[in-house]
Amino acid sequence: FPTLSATNCGAADWRRSPRVPSRPAGTTRTARLGIASAALLGSLSLRLATKGYEGSGVGCLAGILGFPGFRPFCFPSIFIMIRLDGRRTVSLLAVWLLMSFGGRCLAGGKPLPAASRVLFETGFEAFEGYHTNLNVAGQNQWVAIGDGGNGLLAEAEGFAGQVAYVGFVGGTNDVLNLFRPVGLSPAGNSLPLLRFSVALEIFDSTTNAPQFDDFRWSAYNSLEQRLFTLEFDNERLKIDYGLDDDQGLKDSGYAFRSGEIYDLTIDLDFARNLWTASIGSLVVVNAQPITTKGAKLDLNEIDAVWSLRKSGFPGDNFMIFDDYRIVATPLLDIPPTVEPVGLLQNGAFIVRILGEPGVTYSVEATSDFQNWALVGTGVAPSPSGVLEFQDLATQGLSAKFYRSYSIR
Repeated sequence: FPTLSATNCGAADWRRSPRVPSRPAGTTRTARLGIASAALLGSLSLRLATKGYEGSGVGCLAGILGFPGFRPFCFPSIFIMIRLDGRRTVSLLAVWLLMSFGGRCLAGGKPLPAASRVLFETGFEAFEGYHTNLNVAGQNQWVAIGDGGNGLLAEAEGFAGQVAYVGFVGGTNDVLNLFRPVGLSPAGNSLPLLRFSVALEIFDSTTNAPQFDDFRWSAYNSLEQRLFTLEFDNERLKIDYGLDDDQGLKDSGYAFRSGEIYDLTIDLDFARNLWTASIGSLVVVNAQPITTKGAKLDLNEIDAVWSLRKSGFPGDNFMIFDDYRIVATPLLDIPPTVEPVGLLQNGAFIVRILGEPGVTYSVEATSDFQNWALVGTGVAPSPSGVLEFQDLATQGLSAKFYRSYSIR
């Protein structure tokens, strides 16, 4: 197993720290998980010495767990995705078992294999040919459907360099789609898994135009059929998602705050017709179908969308975004996410795996990184893709480390 070393980097770039959405008060998730706060408490640099490959992750999520039958406590955890070979990844979770409310959670990123191929990426910088006195549409093959506001800002607090935006100034249309075509056809391709990532921030409307609109990220195939969408509802401050099943939007159970930066990742597994969305290390939508009606499984674009809530009355709210990136990888399934759940009264620690339905996952644990013991193996059920394992061997330990990987 690769060697892991962590070094405190107090002056790291905070913008690249994973931002995590809050869960609205009163919502439930299996066991009444309430995230009391999401704050950057510091930063951590993580280096993975494996096959000439490095990943880094930073950021903290402070949380309080309250479960019926569970001991209330906080614990820090580190999530790292590590490539073992060209077809498999390992998800690592480090958990300090602290029986107090003073714990912290450190959430790292999910690096991709070195064999990944970048289909398109941009930071909207001047050296790439982007000009702040022009709309984004029309520059570097970006396209707009609708005439709503879009453009570039020379700077934005918390971001480095220029950023793009949609919104702020309304047009004659109620919906604006802004995109840059990539034209990926994964069928028969050695890169069946695709990852989209972007940093975003939503700003509220002012009293001059006090409407609060919706901002989305929507995936379209080469036939211009919308496959799915992830929506940031700026009226309700909730994160919703929609499929192509004509059933409207569904509540993800997560909320967000305007004026905060979020790092969004969407993984698309074309071979299994599934997609998963994460913000930082937190999965907000897990293992949903890319298409429910047999639409063509390829990708033409992922759009930044501004949609008015009240037709003809746009707010002057807007979404800025940066570090727009689409990458194809040789992985055969979306890397699993490992989540800590809590301790039972008998001392067993519960570990949750968020994976893909029908995929077999193993979880292993260690306290010294020398000897790994199997905690369990199971097939992720349909449709949730969520597995939970109990580790009874936690007595007398101050820290324990978990990893999960798919088995073929």
